[in-house]
Amino acid sequence: MNPRHLTILAMALALATPLASHARVGERRTDIERRLMDKKTAITYGNDRVEGKLTDKTVPYRHLALAEVFPPECQHAFYFKKVLDEKVTPQDIEKLPADKAHQRETYPDGWDFHISFLRDVSVMECYRLNHERLNEFQINGLLELNKGTSKWKELLDSDTAEPSVFGYDYVSEDGKLRAKLYSNMLIVFTAELDKTMMKTVESKVAEQLQGF
Repeated sequence: MNPRHLTILAMALALATPLASHARVGERRTDIERRLMDKKTAITYGNDRVEGKLTDKTVPYRHLALAEVFPPECQHAFYFKKVLDEKVTPQDIEKLPADKAHQRETYPDGWDFHISFLRDVSVMECYRLNHERLNEFQINGLLELNKGTSKWKELLDSDTAEPSVFGYDYVSEDGKLRAKLYSNMLIVFTAELDKTMMKTVESKVAEQLQGF
């Protein structure tokens, strides 16, 4: 087995075995953070980093944050964990000098994940594997984490998707969850949040078009 295959296997095992280290849509914030911080294998980015993480140019939904489409009562938190579930220290997420100079975010090797909370319950989670594409083991593992009592269905070209602010490639059979895949990110969110944000977008567009 060559080194690349060993790396892929190690990353797959890292996701397949310590499932308790990851968050799940629908959980309470206290439960998520208790589990994440229990073994010190994850760490929270400080509040001073939230805006930068949310509006960084590499974030596919940054326009939604800049346009204030997220519900105003929505709280955002960002976390980091290493690929192999090792202990994390504050030094692991310090901004690099070059990033400080260019006022951009640092993405250390490992997982960055963004959780949006409404009334202290997770309604959206973006799992980002920094500097690597997600492989099928990781994608399937993250979907499995978030399926709840339902199952996931991948949308085909022949399927009709509802209007969505994020877009989605997967939907749970009960219709409650949706997921969007990018090369190194998987975003999982509730259909209710998506519909709420879609109404906000439609309202903002209607206001902008008044007078034409």
